[in-house]
Amino acid sequence: MLGASNEYTKTIRGLNPDAKKHQTFVDVQHLTGVPLQGGKRVQFNMFLKSINRITITENLTTVLMPAIWVEEGIELNGEMVTFFKKRLINTLKTLNVVQWAALFGGIGVAAICLIYFVVQRRKAVAVVEAPLK
Repeated sequence: MLGASNEYTKTIRGLNPDAKKHQTFVDVQHLTGVPLQGGKRVQFNMFLKSINRITITENLTTVLMPAIWVEEGIELNGEMVTFFKKRLINTLKTLNVVQWAALFGGIGVAAICLIYFVVQRRKAVAVVEAPLK
């Protein structure tokens, strides 16, 4: 009865509509976009009203009544979650380590090249400045 008019909800006592229970949802892994679980929920309602030829219903007021609640969902099983963690998440973690190792390795190689260049430059300057005999 979520979102129904007050005209309908006031005729039924004990209803406490909860928006979370009526929502369609999908939980997605934020790095890869793999859906982990999802579900949809639907409530079907029907009108109850008096029928002229049936005396037992003569005092019945017209009311919108919840009739059927359908809930459907899916969730990855343990085997798929394990596969997902081993193959995808661990691979992403490994690539992250490789990325940083390559960055620091490149910085190290650049520093060694710079030191070598400076040393060779000083040797060349020392040779040029040496007096001729």
